[in-house]
Amino acid sequence: MPEKNASHDVNNALPKVAILLCTYHGQHYLAEQLDSFQAQSHSNWAVWASDDGSEDDTRAILNVYRPIEIIRQYIEQQQTPH
Repeated sequence: MPEKNASHDVNNALPKVAILLCTYHGQHYLAEQLDSFQAQSHSNWAVWASDDGSEDDTRAILNVYRPIEIIRQYIEQQQTPH
């Protein structure tokens, strides 16, 4: 389980970095990506994640990180037939 980054402060003097993460069936890489964002020395950032209708564990992984404020916004979309 990831831990909340104590140095993650939106009032920080560092420039704000917005990370836009789009995923579809991303379960194999998603936790590693989010852990990597959290491990950075730059602490003034936020993740906006968009899941394009994944049918794997992508949603569950994103939900693990939401309560610890790693993910600021989560958008879940349904796959539409082409």
